[in-house]
Amino acid sequence: MVYEIASEKDRRSYWNRIYCYTYIFKICEDKNKQNQRAKYSVSVLDIDGKRKFIAECGRPEGRIFRAGTEGHGFLMIVPREILLTPAHNMLGPDDTLQILCELTVFGEMVNKMVPVYNLNLYCEYELTSLGTLASDFGFLINSGIDCDIIVASRHGVQFNAHRLELKARSKVFEAMFEHETKEKAENRIEIPDLDGPVIREMLKFIYSGRIDEDEINEVASELLLAVDKYYSPRLKSLANNIWRRKLQ
Repeated sequence: MVYEIASEKDRRSYWNRIYCYTYIFKICEDKNKQNQRAKYSVSVLDIDGKRKFIAECGRPEGRIFRAGTEGHGFLMIVPREILLTPAHNMLGPDDTLQILCELTVFGEMVNKMVPVYNLNLYCEYELTSLGTLASDFGFLINSGIDCDIIVASRHGVQFNAHRLELKARSKVFEAMFEHETKEKAENRIEIPDLDGPVIREMLKFIYSGRIDEDEINEVASELLLAVDKYYSPRLKSLANNIWRRKLQ
């Protein structure tokens, strides 16, 4: 089946069909303590209580939780196929799933049981938090999960990627896979005019929308060539600014 992506919302919907996600929200009666900084980790346990999948907050300083509005978590913590396969022993009686959540809260915290009614756990704003989505998709390219295409550099360095993500984020890649091309037939994209570090940074931006200035400092000029050919004005502008600062 080919799933055509029309928008960012469609992209999230596609991955939600394949993975389960978990989010943490803060409820607070004290209006003076609406915001709370915390680090967090979520573990999915099997029926014997063993940790099978673990995801942790990637920031040492944690994130800000705002009571009743903004939550944080992980968009792709465990593949649904694994959960639904009895051999993996993930689901207990009545299809129950054990999830362990560990929090490190910075500052004063008072625990109190508060009854809550009609709580909307998954409002659109919370699920599309930029930082959370960027981290999730950055994890996706690094994990190699379900990759179906290889991107090869000038010297043969290979990177695993996802055809769906490349199509959604680049018109050039979209056109490449919409027609009967060599790349589509072989599931392999050769980029003979770019080195491995340049392709790595380009893919990192395609997936997460972020760049690491320290990482691309040495390849900024080549990255300009890459984005001219394959990607967006935004990445070109970022690389341009870094290149100009190097010349000053």
